[in-house]
Amino acid sequence: MKHITDNDMIAYMNCELSDDMNKRIEQHLHQCEECNQLAFFMQELTNEWHEPSVTVQNDIATTVLESIEERQQTPKSTIMKKRKRTAYFHIALATAATILFSQLQVVEHIFHTSNEMVGLSSQVANQANQSFERGLRFLEMISNNINIGDDNR
Repeated sequence: MKHITDNDMIAYMNCELSDDMNKRIEQHLHQCEECNQLAFFMQELTNEWHEPSVTVQNDIATTVLESIEERQQTPKSTIMKKRKRTAYFHIALATAATILFSQLQVVEHIFHTSNEMVGLSSQVANQANQSFERGLRFLEMISNNINIGDDNR
């Protein structure tokens, strides 16, 4: 049996299939890990749909307003400290990236690779020009042979 389609899986989970089809799907699920994982995932989604594990507040505006009020009550020194920590973190991250790039010679590797690509593209362009010139010479030769044949008549 091929993999179970999404529609067949949904029909199976909703007990909408014949007994024969249910048996074939159950046998396939025992043999096919991929379809078994799909069935498990779909069952989890169905369970989550019917009984959500997370509840969402209906009044988001109230939550946002409370958050704004809370921030307004936070002393500015605390906000400045958080901003300084963030700035220091960004500086440290940039420094670490710079050191890592220099140790791994990333820039040199990129430069070397781009030079190789330019060299390769130059070689390809030269080969294309040579082929084009050979083609032109061939066409001229054919054209000359045709003209000579016409002159002999």
